[in-house]
Amino acid sequence: MDICFANNGGPIVKEDGSVQPAQVNITERTDGSFRANIHANEGVYIRPEGTGDHTADSGHGWPVLVEIYEGRPVVRIWADINDEDPTHIIPLDGALESNRKGDE
Repeated sequence: MDICFANNGGPIVKEDGSVQPAQVNITERTDGSFRANIHANEGVYIRPEGTGDHTADSGHGWPVLVEIYEGRPVVRIWADINDEDPTHIIPLDGALESNRKGDE
């Protein structure tokens, strides 16, 4: 699986001019899979092996984007390589930690 930062992998420059590098922590599991924790303000593109998107050449497309759009976390998925527009746009507002309900 390939991962690309929306800012082309470079450091993230905030509005105040300060620089925040993207942070990636990858843990390989004993079964060969891995867990990745990625912290990037602009977004992260993901390409599972053998997938792509409509506008890119083979081996260069990114069918999954996790980003902050208009201040809200969303996932955009291009599940049909023949469709230029995302087939799914999933808002993650309900997954915000601020929505967690306390133990009752």
